[in-house]
Amino acid sequence: ARSRTSVGYGFLITDSILPREGVSVKPAAVQIPMVPNGTKLHLAYETGYEFDVEYIDPTSIHWVCTAGPAAGRSETETVHSREVAPGLYWYNWLEPAGTTVSQLLDLNTSRVTAFMTFDTSDGKKSLFHSGPVTRI
Repeated sequence: ARSRTSVGYGFLITDSILPREGVSVKPAAVQIPMVPNGTKLHLAYETGYEFDVEYIDPTSIHWVCTAGPAAGRSETETVHSREVAPGLYWYNWLEPAGTTVSQLLDLNTSRVTAFMTFDTSDGKKSLFHSGPVTRI
């Protein structure tokens, strides 16, 4: 039998590595370690913003702003997250009002760093801030 080949996305694929007709192949489950579900942290940024955040699961967080210009606001966000190194987690989300947040949570040093963009009456602004993390 002759082996067929195809080229796509820079890879050469041959029949010899593809499953036979009628054979079901499931990809291996990849477990990405994340902040344990239900973890609650207090984030205190040097800019005066403070948040209580519950990391519900790898795709959801709930935050309450406890100090700063947004004090009293709270939301549950759909997030994109990754562990970028052991104990170092990167969370990103877009809030309904248009604020974007990219947050680097370092549980090894109990520090958080975030970059935010948001609309103001003077146009789009950004804020880069960091601070300590404590478990609540």
